[in-house]
Amino acid sequence: MQHELIRLCLFSLFSLPVVIYDIKTMKIPVLFSYAGLVFLCAYLFFTDESIFKILFSIIFPLVVFMIVKIICPGGIGNGDIHYSFFCGIFGGIVGINIGLFLAAFFAAIYMMTTKSKKIPFCPFMFFGLILSRILVLFDVFKLFSCYSISDVL
Repeated sequence: MQHELIRLCLFSLFSLPVVIYDIKTMKIPVLFSYAGLVFLCAYLFFTDESIFKILFSIIFPLVVFMIVKIICPGGIGNGDIHYSFFCGIFGGIVGINIGLFLAAFFAAIYMMTTKSKKIPFCPFMFFGLILSRILVLFDVFKLFSCYSISDVL
């Protein structure tokens, strides 16, 4: 639990300025994303996280966002792709999948209700990842299946 709290604090420390800046300007300061990535990676190397999990958590969102960028040109910005590295390292293998799904779901609802064509996606990623880590931490998915998420990890 202590590791999760430190992880959450590091993620929030570097994400909140990015989220606020993205809401105001529709741009993401990449420096915060990479600084947070470095700090969170350094922290995780001192925990029992395997290098495979860390690398997969970084590469998976990159692949997803590159596919989205190819399919829908102009649909997602480069800053979102850079920020997704940081989100991946925070969310972990399961958390990033759940977090990106939640982010896309809430962003779609927001776009439909406001009729906006362009939205800052970073805030949705931030809150989707926070929510997914809480769900994984409290093993909410165990209620829906005979397996625990922690068994998969």
